Amino acid sequence: MSINDTATITGPYSPARTFLRKTFLAPDAVSVVYKMASKDLIVDYAKVDKAPKHHIIVEQQGKGQILETTHSDAGPCIFRSIALDPGATYTVSVHGLDDTTIGAARVSPPLTFVELLPPSQVVVVNRPDEVVVSFGSVEHAHRYTAEIVAGNGDALRQPVTATAKESPITLDATTLANNTNYGVRVWAELVNPKPME
Repeated sequence: MSINDTATITGPYSPARTFLRKTFLAPDAVSVVYKMASKDLIVDYAKVDKAPKHHIIVEQQGKGQILETTHSDAGPCIFRSIALDPGATYTVSVHGLDDTTIGAARVSPPLTFVELLPPSQVVVVNRPDEVVVSFGSVEHAHRYTAEIVAGNGDALRQPVTATAKESPITLDATTLANNTNYGVRVWAELVNPKPME
């Protein structure tokens, strides 16, 4: 140990603050979805055992923390109308939290914002027990989701969706009423990490 030439005055102690030593584990998983149409950033996670709250931090690579909130109970937590910068990379961390303890973080895979176009050339084939949707591919997309909606565009009470890596997508039509107008919408998704082949 080296000693430097110093002269120090030490002040009196503060009153002791008591605390209960405890730790929270990180959530099992964190899922992040950015919906381009609504600009909603949706963070979903499993509730941390015994943590009454959760602390959520969104960071942009190179800029640091850009959003932060405390959310009770389990996910999802929705950040509304968030404009992400094209080409920028984001991560989300979730911690268990109470008045004196912040737990270990689970950090999402990085999300690099790439603008996805809507699929074009959508074709619907109506079959007895299924609806088959074909469409053109979208640059940067890893998978596609199709959803059957009411004829006026509203979501159905009982959602009918299917996901595939490429066109076509087959949807179960057994819950749809005959002689009723429906619509089909398709969107592209970029997923990180990229889904297994």
